[in-house]
Amino acid sequence: MRLRLKKHLQSRLGQAENLLKVDTQELNSHIATQNAEWLNWQEVFGNDNPVCLEIGCGMGGFAKGFWQIFPNLNLVAVEKLSNVIVSACEKCQDCKNVRFLNAGAEYLEKYIAPHSVDTIYLNFSTPFQKKTYANRRLTNPRFLNSYQRLLKAGGKVIQKTDDDDFFAWSKEQFEKCNWQIVAITTDLHNSPYAKNNIVTEYEQKFLDVGKNINYVCAMAPKE
Repeated sequence: MRLRLKKHLQSRLGQAENLLKVDTQELNSHIATQNAEWLNWQEVFGNDNPVCLEIGCGMGGFAKGFWQIFPNLNLVAVEKLSNVIVSACEKCQDCKNVRFLNAGAEYLEKYIAPHSVDTIYLNFSTPFQKKTYANRRLTNPRFLNSYQRLLKAGGKVIQKTDDDDFFAWSKEQFEKCNWQIVAITTDLHNSPYAKNNIVTEYEQKFLDVGKNINYVCAMAPKE
């Protein structure tokens, strides 16, 4: 179902430009990554703190919580839908260590320099159940290879999902691509990994109806 465009979308995006970098929307992602416009983290955040990514930030609940729990880390929250990211920007106007990138995951290497990110968060990514859409899953090998290039040595991807089949498939992809699984559970909220967990909007809805939350932390292979 197509989202109805928010009222005054363009003006609201303009008002959030202090937090927001908008993708130039090149049609070919391969060509786009060759025309790099790497962001300078010192200029973006005004500090040298470690930088993390959230890919698919939705309405900004995780980003808001991140600022409160990890004040000494920086977060770039990525969302391809302008109609969605504008609400996240408005929610995080007071978050000093959060910035937003309005782009699809396939364009990340255009804007983010190699080996400049500490952790990547995948919070309740769309599972794309049909096999023909598997290449769109954010744990598809093409994305895992991209994350490996973006992450520093020892960098990690942390995934949460309510979808058991998607979770099992993701675990297989991590293993096939030689990522080291550091932590894993099919019941996050009754596990040791629940400490400092930031509950997203989707996560709370799933918890309210008694669904389990799957969690995996995987370390990128050495190049």
